[in-house]
Amino acid sequence: MSETPAVYTASRSSANRQHAILMAALACFNERGIEGAAIGEIGRRAGASVGSMYHHFGSKEGIALALLAEGLHSSTRLLEEKLATAQSAREGVTACVIAILEWVRDNPEWARFIYTVTSTRLWQGDHPELHAVNARNAELMATYFGPYLACGELRALPTQCLPSLVLGPAHDYARRWLNGQVEGDIEAHAEVFAEAAWRVVSNVDQT
Repeated sequence: MSETPAVYTASRSSANRQHAILMAALACFNERGIEGAAIGEIGRRAGASVGSMYHHFGSKEGIALALLAEGLHSSTRLLEEKLATAQSAREGVTACVIAILEWVRDNPEWARFIYTVTSTRLWQGDHPELHAVNARNAELMATYFGPYLACGELRALPTQCLPSLVLGPAHDYARRWLNGQVEGDIEAHAEVFAEAAWRVVSNVDQT
């Protein structure tokens, strides 16, 4: 059954309010860190009351978790789109590298937040949504590259190692780009990273 106009308007209003809170929190967290960001400042920027923020997210950490999960969902959706167009093991590796660099280019503040919190306690504990999006990311790569591992085109590697081997250098470069340590288009050297990743995981004679 479709929503009545009143219910639809209320749902859209609630979604818009949550998005405004998340975007305000993203700015505050990147400026001051999660601990240093004041819930009142987030609310002021979002045009939301403290009560509304607690209603939607439960706590400041809840806002941070929702922000992290949404960013990861967004990057995973792009990875899925890129892999859907790849038609070989090598194209898949290139698609993965381009996906991360493109996503960071288009979402620099979100990427900066994600890279900052990956070593914090947000990753600890039982957070089902984070586990789900991480599992989805791993599933995408395992599903795509599984047949190439099975036929021997890729080295006999544990599938859980693939993300680090394929994307590790690109993630490092993205962090340096965000920090201003490298200049220019973040995708300018995408083929360099894709080629390096391919040489690491490929079982094809490259001499």
